Amino acid sequence: MMATINFDNKLGFVEYKPDPDDICSLCGNNAGRDRLVEAKNDIRICEGCIDVLTEIKDEKISKRNEAAISEIMAIEEKMPDSYTPYEFVSAIVEDIRAGKVSSLTFKY
Repeated sequence: MMATINFDNKLGFVEYKPDPDDICSLCGNNAGRDRLVEAKNDIRICEGCIDVLTEIKDEKISKRNEAAISEIMAIEEKMPDSYTPYEFVSAIVEDIRAGKVSSLTFKY
């Protein structure tokens, strides 16, 4: 809080209100402009929230990767005892195109 002198010679306090440009749009902390990353539509994200978002993103990517690996391993289990790497990769591509590997999509 900042002290101020009123015109009636009384000491008073003015409630501190930070500049809205210094506030993180996610957590609401007063991080300061230098510690915020600006995004679209005047969204400002502090370094702490960026770290948390990075962890969340990494976890989601890891889960998708694990799901893809599991689905691909299921394809491998269906292959005949003797198969070539080409046949295995072809089976993977066919299943992805057919939508049988839900964690992966094939973009043409």
